[in-house]
Amino acid sequence: DLNNARTTLTRESNALRLKLLTRAKLQVLADDQEGLEKTLNKIETFNKNHPEVTPIRPSSILKSARMAQRFIADNELYGLGGMKLDPKRIGYIDRAVGIEDE
Repeated sequence: DLNNARTTLTRESNALRLKLLTRAKLQVLADDQEGLEKTLNKIETFNKNHPEVTPIRPSSILKSARMAQRFIADNELYGLGGMKLDPKRIGYIDRAVGIEDE
């Protein structure tokens, strides 16, 4: 039916967008210029072929890379073991579960 087709196409284009954005982010973090160039070409094609989806811009890639770097730094600093947690709430949560500030 038409709605199922629409849903499938939307899901597929969003999944491809996420895949390309993630690949570009990882290449920025790894300083892989050659790989990033290839991915940017794929992103350009994606943006042309999917005008209905929010385009992937260089600013989107850089923001994603900065967020990933901050996540990694917070995990190391607070010993979160890969868990996503708002650093502003860590003191409150530690006190609530009986862990004293060091």
